[in-house]
Amino acid sequence: MTSSVECGPDLPAERSQSLEILLSCCRPGHERTGSLTASGGDVDWDYLLRLANRHKLLPVLSDAARRRRIPPMPPPLLKTLRRHAEGNAQRNALLAHELLRILGLLVENGVRALPLKGPAFAVALHDILTLRQFSDLDLLVAPEDAHHARAVLQSAGYCDRNERPTAFYRHFDLVSPDGLVQIDMQWALANKGSDVRLILDELWQRRQSGLLLNTPIPLFCWEDLLQILCYYCGKEFPFVYLTYLWDIVALIEKQPALDWQAVLDQAQRRRILRVVLFALALAGGLWQVNLPEAVRGAVDADTALPRLVDRARRRMFVEVNGQIGRNPTFAEKALLHFRLREHLVDGLRPLLFAPFFAPVMQPMRTAGKRVLRLLRAS
Repeated sequence: MTSSVECGPDLPAERSQSLEILLSCCRPGHERTGSLTASGGDVDWDYLLRLANRHKLLPVLSDAARRRRIPPMPPPLLKTLRRHAEGNAQRNALLAHELLRILGLLVENGVRALPLKGPAFAVALHDILTLRQFSDLDLLVAPEDAHHARAVLQSAGYCDRNERPTAFYRHFDLVSPDGLVQIDMQWALANKGSDVRLILDELWQRRQSGLLLNTPIPLFCWEDLLQILCYYCGKEFPFVYLTYLWDIVALIEKQPALDWQAVLDQAQRRRILRVVLFALALAGGLWQVNLPEAVRGAVDADTALPRLVDRARRRMFVEVNGQIGRNPTFAEKALLHFRLREHLVDGLRPLLFAPFFAPVMQPMRTAGKRVLRLLRAS
């Protein structure tokens, strides 16, 4: 991808080499077998492990080390990495089996549910369960089915551990009786105020069928899945997880016949076009992905993207006070997130709907709705 958004963070030589190694582990398709010219002495191995852990890519790094795609690692670090990979594989298998059981329970009770992230995305995008790193199960259900779905899982022994007010929080946090499995059951991608609307009827109609442990499961169609992955890339801006960008690159490599015009049209209708273009530009710059001309043209036409991509790349890899890619503060989110949305009101709405602003903002919102009703009536 040739674009003005290609820029990188300022890192010492050894850490730049570490970043190059991690990115090479995630290159799509046959490129992942390419060898690097670096020797082990040119690599900051401690930084590489911290970087992979921060970006949830330890299983990918372990796989690359096992296949000798990277320079030989120091034995103590390699042992730690392998131990983590083995534990992650066991955890993923447990979650995959539980996901199948939960989906079966929901189907039996007339609830449509689409898996988000987790085992379903791992197999769909990378054809193997062990390369992704996840800690819980995420499900998307229709708003009208949310309480019924929660009751179904509670009857199976799950309990709601937060009891959050659903007026703002559009998800339930459920935990299994033994505490080993957590389920984030959502009926929206974000909390109230995000204005990112996913209509389950549309998603369900376009769904495809996938396989998990040789069992059919419902999956988002590729175009919807790409937009969801791009949206996740913007949730913690200016920090972005490499694992989501790697998912995007894998999807593009796996689906050469992707309907890109549908992706752009749907993203514009959902008012997340800039978020999608941001994620595609960021992924394209890191791995030199050859994006379609329509996407490159849209990226180049948005003059805000170069600064957004540059800010993300400087946050993602730089270590400050022992933390790589520190999480944004609330103030940073308030100041920066609206820049990821093409409509200013979409960027400000989550702030106005935040729970601690509710006592102040609710009367204003109620008064505004009354004024709008009067205007429409007249």
